[in-house]
Amino acid sequence: MSDDVQVFPGDPDEWRSVDALPGAGTGLDPTGENPGTVDENPGTLGENPGTLGGEEGEKRRRRTTWILSGLAVVLGTALVAGLMAVQRARSDPDATPAGVATAYFQALADGDAQRALSYSSSTPVTTEFLTDEILRRQTAKTPISEIRVVRESGGTTTSTVRVAVRFGDNDSEVTLRLTRADGSWKLRHSAVEVRGLPGDNAGRVLRLFGKPVTVGTIALFPGYVEFATPNPNFAVSSNEFVKPDWLLPGGVFAGQLRVRVTASPAGADAAEKAIRAAFDRCLQSTDPTPEDCPNRVRQTGAVPGSARWGKVEIPSLSRSYFNRRRGALLFSLGIIEFPVSVSTPAGPTTDVVKRYVVAEVDLFTNPPTVTF
Repeated sequence: MSDDVQVFPGDPDEWRSVDALPGAGTGLDPTGENPGTVDENPGTLGENPGTLGGEEGEKRRRRTTWILSGLAVVLGTALVAGLMAVQRARSDPDATPAGVATAYFQALADGDAQRALSYSSSTPVTTEFLTDEILRRQTAKTPISEIRVVRESGGTTTSTVRVAVRFGDNDSEVTLRLTRADGSWKLRHSAVEVRGLPGDNAGRVLRLFGKPVTVGTIALFPGYVEFATPNPNFAVSSNEFVKPDWLLPGGVFAGQLRVRVTASPAGADAAEKAIRAAFDRCLQSTDPTPEDCPNRVRQTGAVPGSARWGKVEIPSLSRSYFNRRRGALLFSLGIIEFPVSVSTPAGPTTDVVKRYVVAEVDLFTNPPTVTF
């Protein structure tokens, strides 16, 4: 240790002698006890002109202070803004596209139809089947879980979010498209529009979640779907799942749901019984031209009430065609021979009437009615 540096145990303010410190004797008190003495001899601090001394040094120190202060303000503002953005994203799902996408599926999982619809910028063609009651019936069959954002891309006004979500036992991934309007991100569509449903007579027997389907286009949330009919003469089949990736402009056609209305086995049996009953009625008639029957005599002047019809062979009724528009089964029975005896002005006569017979069975009525 140098001889002019004196170390004193005890008071830290007295840890070295004044004479040993830089600037000693220049008018600057390094202990800070007399700071005003600097102004008495400006410009003499330090013999090296490159050191921060005098007025020039003071200017540089001030400039440095201003720069550091500015950087601190900028960094502080950015930090606060970032924290505010994170907090907003957590509290307000509209703040980010990913937040809206996950909030939409969570609303579906919670059975909250109105909240799910609120995340969309478009209005569904109908909300008849977009209710809490129906949504909860859907989620009871296919509970929604494991909602996860796979990736997100886009700009300041449009974005796409790829979401993985589980519907019951089905794992799905869907790309949702979003737009930004009035400061909020919105899905383009929150419900799947299904077009081209039966709007004819067959559509009258169609029920969706127990409600009649009276229009050709409906809207549904993704998930389980239940088509049925209350008429035992008909059968309804369809896919039981509305895919989330059908959330597209224009929706999908009913063919993608494979909605089909056909005659049920019970309806086919009822139609066969109705045809046989109609033949019995026609053959028991004594009229030469019984109403709504295929058996008619060809002779003119046949005496009313004189016809006696013989037995006929009814062909197999196993082949038929279902007319969806008329809700009817059509049976082509081919040529049938009707033996008959009838009185005419010239006397009694016998004949065999041959007719090509087509039977149409209306399944809407109970029991079904037959037209030849």
